[in-house]
Amino acid sequence: MKVILSENISLLGNIGDMVDVTPGYARNYLIPQKKAKDASTRNIKQFEHNKRMMESKRLKDLSNAENLARAIEAADICISKRSGEAGRLFGAVTTMEITKALFDKGIEVDRKKIILDDLIKQVGEYKIEVKIYPEVPAFINLKVISFEEEAAKQDV
Repeated sequence: MKVILSENISLLGNIGDMVDVTPGYARNYLIPQKKAKDASTRNIKQFEHNKRMMESKRLKDLSNAENLARAIEAADICISKRSGEAGRLFGAVTTMEITKALFDKGIEVDRKKIILDDLIKQVGEYKIEVKIYPEVPAFINLKVISFEEEAAKQDV
């Protein structure tokens, strides 16, 4: 019996593959679990239509992600925190603070998409990765300064 897979199944195939399975496997497992549909002409046409729609949505999302990545990379962010001797911060810079700094620049990014390899606990400049879309990486240029440096800048 021919079926169209609705999800990836190891040792059988990927989404959209038309595979030949035994009728019992299809009727008793794949179709009731909504892991596959019968390969009728109607289901094949419907799947092709859904595939075209998903591809156009993916291209639109990719375009939006590229625009967002350009905006993120153009925005240089500066966060000021209290620090002690030798530039060691009292606390760490969090993804919430980075998200807020981006939001203040007019860029909305989910904080869960910001990847911090290590905690930022030192004054300095950092390049932080943002996972916007699987094929579109972006990097934030982050500068962490102490309150004292910020106050000195404002006095000048």
